[in-house]
Amino acid sequence: MDTRIRGHDEKKKGTLMARRKRTPRTRLSPAERHKRSREAQIDRVMSLVIEGCSLATISRREHMPRYRTLQRWRETDGAFRARFAGALWFQQHVMADDALAIADRAAAAQRGRARAKAVKLQIATRNWWSEFHRKEALRKPPATDDPQSELLA
Repeated sequence: MDTRIRGHDEKKKGTLMARRKRTPRTRLSPAERHKRSREAQIDRVMSLVIEGCSLATISRREHMPRYRTLQRWRETDGAFRARFAGALWFQQHVMADDALAIADRAAAAQRGRARAKAVKLQIATRNWWSEFHRKEALRKPPATDDPQSELLA
């Protein structure tokens, strides 16, 4: 019996290649495919929220749920609501870091009177930062009941 695979005999002349056994593929039910697709969308939504996007902006993107769907998930799905709260909490810290970096760059780039204004901005930003952290010290990050959530891990 010839065990050569067609199309491969030119590459490996004179050798016989064993046929590979295929592993059986499990077919997913439509409900399971929908569930996995929804989970992938939720992961992408959380990433975009952390980057600073609003739900309205996210819903306008291609292959994203509509705004009303995102609102419904937030209202009815406890796991989504907890992950969304965690993403917003993380987003606040990302934006605070950005504000500090902007103020530092402005102070470093200016000279003369403009530098004095930039330093005032830098001081004001630092004061805001300390107030932000004082308030944050009183709050804990939101807990999630979703064991798969990697945002808060």
